[in-house]
Amino acid sequence: MPLDHGMRTFDVQRAHSYEQMQMLVSMGEAIAFYPQKLIARLANPTEPIHYLIPEDYQARHFTFKLMYNQTNPNESLKELLKQVKRSGN
Repeated sequence: MPLDHGMRTFDVQRAHSYEQMQMLVSMGEAIAFYPQKLIARLANPTEPIHYLIPEDYQARHFTFKLMYNQTNPNESLKELLKQVKRSGN
């Protein structure tokens, strides 16, 4: 029997940031491999990310663009879209 009999293949993709990888994993879109040296540098890799708002945030101008595949059936993505739409004023 060949070694690959019955085994699934996976696409490997390098994430651009730790936060991007955490988002993909939390939405069930990826399985992550975290090298021991990376984990040792992070206090708690499952700790929520806290985004701090600068004191002068009202003087700053920025645009947030969420790009996604509209046909993606992932329920977590649908919930994220609802939350973003609800908070966007």
